[in-house]
Amino acid sequence: MNDLAYAINESSLLSFADDTNLHASNECPRTVENMINQDMFNVTSWFKQNGMITNPTKYNTMVLGNANQCGISIECAGKEIPVSKEITLLRIT
Repeated sequence: MNDLAYAINESSLLSFADDTNLHASNECPRTVENMINQDMFNVTSWFKQNGMITNPTKYNTMVLGNANQCGISIECAGKEIPVSKEITLLRIT
């Protein structure tokens, strides 16, 4: 997974232990949506190239700021990732 960062072009990647997170910010929520979706496509391609599969059922999206009313849609492998009000990382909420 060390070279996964090279597949990320639009957003930022944060990894700790076995958790990996993409994050992006912009004044325009649609720009953030496009940035994350492009990199989710890149991540899916990276997984396939490395003989792995994604598991979108374990993915979450969190929107911070006023964008919560914008209906942002993040997808991975054709599946919409649910928007959560809180996310647990390393068993910490």
